[in-house]
Amino acid sequence: MNRRLLIVGAGSIGERHARTLREMGASVTLIDERADRARQIAAQYGCSAWYASLQEAPLDQFEAAVIATPADTHMAIAHACAKAGLHLLVEKPLATALPGTAELIMECHQKNLTLAVAYVLRFHPVLERVRQICQEGTLGRLLSLRVVCHHYLPSSRPDYRQTYYVSAAGGGGVILDLSHELNYVEWLLGPLHLSYSRHASVPELGMPGEAIADLSLVSEEGIPVQIHLHAADRQTRRECHIVGYRASLAANLLTGEIFLYDSSNSCKRLEHRSERDDWHRAQAKDFLDAIASGAAPRCTGEEGLRTLCLCLQAMTGRFSTPELSDSCRTIKG
Repeated sequence: MNRRLLIVGAGSIGERHARTLREMGASVTLIDERADRARQIAAQYGCSAWYASLQEAPLDQFEAAVIATPADTHMAIAHACAKAGLHLLVEKPLATALPGTAELIMECHQKNLTLAVAYVLRFHPVLERVRQICQEGTLGRLLSLRVVCHHYLPSSRPDYRQTYYVSAAGGGGVILDLSHELNYVEWLLGPLHLSYSRHASVPELGMPGEAIADLSLVSEEGIPVQIHLHAADRQTRRECHIVGYRASLAANLLTGEIFLYDSSNSCKRLEHRSERDDWHRAQAKDFLDAIASGAAPRCTGEEGLRTLCLCLQAMTGRFSTPELSDSCRTIKG
């Protein structure tokens, strides 16, 4: 592979992108305003160069950019890179607000640029198998879906007080931070519509956004969906439970297990263990293949925007605004 890629942001997720892309043989250049951090990561993974700002980097020398900065900076960076003709893999969420999102999607279409959103759980082997099971009709007509994602933020992210978690504008609440769950459910069922949301803060965590959220949604086929997100539960869970007319399914994304229960009450166990870097390698390959072939990536800009719209509806309780209507037209178009 002889691809020249730019990674903007050398935090924990930017480092993971650098590691997996270098393992795949790509030429990687890093940008991070923390010069010491950029220098360290570049040296650790054999990156070609590093810069302290986007303005310093010769954008026309790169084929694509991975944007792994705080979410409220995504749009400005993405527009600058698209203007220079770079294909884009934007970390989730696509943004923290709608302005600029529809314009970015249209610009990438006009320039034939790949725009992918890094909802990496679409590459989790458990969810890939769950999707296959649903599409094969093993469960029969789907009746309901329930998703749980719980963690204890001080343990799962000890440095969270030095990150976007302490900024409401930066997406520091569970709805945007754990929007993977909304996104993968739409990958399984298709577009969702929010019925109601309820959320609460946990002041002891010191984060301005919501730390607990309950979302009730429905698919276009009428399948009810419940999603529960929690950042203060010491019992870590990431699970998906689907009930069909012929069988039920329970998937555990942490253990890599799927349990199928049929009408005779028998249980079949499937195992799909993986490491987080495996998902990122698969995502990187999908992105690079999309650039080469012109095919759509697994999570398109439109799909990322749909997830953002659901998140903003859930966070604000405002299910219909002119901006949301305009964004919906972009998604459908």
